[in-house]
Amino acid sequence: MSGAGVSTNRTQTKDRSPRPPRTDSPTAKKKPKSRRSQGWMPNQHGAWFMLFIPPIIGMILEPSWAAVPLLLTWWAGYFTYFAVTIWLKGRRRQKHLPPVLTYGGITAVAGITALITQWQLVSWLPIFAPIIAVAIYEAAKRR
Repeated sequence: MSGAGVSTNRTQTKDRSPRPPRTDSPTAKKKPKSRRSQGWMPNQHGAWFMLFIPPIIGMILEPSWAAVPLLLTWWAGYFTYFAVTIWLKGRRRQKHLPPVLTYGGITAVAGITALITQWQLVSWLPIFAPIIAVAIYEAAKRR
């Protein structure tokens, strides 16, 4: 005879337990990983074109060793901006801070090196500074 219709106090007590299932058990369902970026790798596919094509064409049309620090500044600056926006939109959580500090340091070193090799780049600061300031302000406002 089948025991499907028979219940015992032991199983009924177990079913009524108010505790949630343990998450470390092998049968517990795992949450799917979040698809959101943590700030290390940009997830904006159109930006990759902007990031690589103009500087590479510039290097092809006017090759110069002095342009290498500028190229590194351009790339690291974009990664820094992306990491900062993730950090600001994420309400300044600590888990988003390592990419900001890493990319920010790389950008600072590359930028200072670019300014040392080509001091004329200083003339671009009044143009880029307001644009970056507005973009950071909007990110801080989560817009």
